[in-house]
Amino acid sequence: MLRVVFIILAIATLPLAIVLGQLALYALELVLVATAAYLTTRKLRKAHNDIPESFMKAPMPPEVDLSSLGIVDIRPVTSTATGSKNKIATDLFDSVEFISASDHEDGSEFENVDDEPGLSTVRDDSDVISPADSDDRAPQLPGIGELATAVSRVKTRRSRATILVSQASSRRLTSVLLPAMTSLRASLNAYTVCLLRRDVRPLRFHVEAIVSQNSYARPQGSFALSQPFGSAGSTELISIIPERTGSGVPSDLLGYYYEHIPVEQLAVVEYSGDSQASNYVLIADSMEPGLFDAPQAMQMLQQYGVLIKSILDTETEEETFVQRELDSENGSNLVRPRREIIREEMENARSNDSPLSLALVFLNSGEKMAGATAEEIDIVETEFELRLKAVAVEGVVEHFGELTYGIFFHGPLENVAAWAGNLQSSFARESGLLEGGISVGVAMLGERHDGPDEFRAEATAALREAFDSGECTIVG
Repeated sequence: MLRVVFIILAIATLPLAIVLGQLALYALELVLVATAAYLTTRKLRKAHNDIPESFMKAPMPPEVDLSSLGIVDIRPVTSTATGSKNKIATDLFDSVEFISASDHEDGSEFENVDDEPGLSTVRDDSDVISPADSDDRAPQLPGIGELATAVSRVKTRRSRATILVSQASSRRLTSVLLPAMTSLRASLNAYTVCLLRRDVRPLRFHVEAIVSQNSYARPQGSFALSQPFGSAGSTELISIIPERTGSGVPSDLLGYYYEHIPVEQLAVVEYSGDSQASNYVLIADSMEPGLFDAPQAMQMLQQYGVLIKSILDTETEEETFVQRELDSENGSNLVRPRREIIREEMENARSNDSPLSLALVFLNSGEKMAGATAEEIDIVETEFELRLKAVAVEGVVEHFGELTYGIFFHGPLENVAAWAGNLQSSFARESGLLEGGISVGVAMLGERHDGPDEFRAEATAALREAFDSGECTIVG
């Protein structure tokens, strides 16, 4: 009760000391707090000391009478009975497996586990051996240690592959091709299996689908090679790189990884002809040298290659993957014009009565790249596109020109400002190839837009204003 009084006095004295500013009140506050702490400590110590300590003696196990268990004699193992002991141990414990309790508790799977029935014991009075004739009729069973050594089985833990990257660039690829590629990886025990699409630019590929045990595998985006996968003039469907094991795969061929990965062998399935599949390349790599040299592996690659080719050839013209990703200004027959892309987005938005905004994004360091080679620009655009897709997860990213991308945002119009501002601020602290930030100009679709040209022109004007002012510009 006394410590409660001191605590109350300490609480009441503190505001008085602060308001009046008297030094004596601060000293009194310290005394009250120290007294309350001392009384509380003494009470807790007294309560702890009052707890009696008691000890419980463990009960002694009762002595077991060996005669009650039917054991009448214990003899050492002799060499003359070794053969009969092993035969009896085999006959009696042929279906018994010794598995530790920890193996069951952690739920691990094991190899060579048989579903044999357990050992059952049936007692029959006619088979009871009396002590008198035990020397003549009862063979000597082996000891427990010898029996466990004879019938125990070594269990090896089955290693499970951990899939860290499993992604495709479209819903159709995810539902159809991704399970087939996952099955191929498991069948070959490969490290990564990916499907690449050829670009109109030489030696450039887009990642369409990938299944990998490595977290550095690219889930999307594109990359350029310094050399082709297969040798020039080769007509083989499947190429194994390198042809001789031990040298490893050149890192220039592994652009579907963000970083250099020491891959030992690469299997490349290239399609020829005028079919839809001729635009794609199927890749499987391995960290184990010589994995794809076995005839079974080659047969598996051929069968899965034919399966994936059949799936790709069934794609309709509207669902083709080549026309969806390729979007440059060079006028190729495989390239969809920007006007067509914008018109399609506008029609879908108006038919579904949903909002639509077009954001044009330009990399500010593009002005410094005047005179750069096409390969240098490709490298910067690849990094820029990957970064945009990682940030603008709610939008559809399309290539609208050199170092310029368009993003279609279908969110509510009141969220456009926050979305565009976050997009621009995400590049503010970039370094390296993307240093300098970006300029963002946004146009929101309205009744005033009769066609895609007006919509794009408004977004272009907003981008020009954003580049001059350095601020994100939105036209409503």
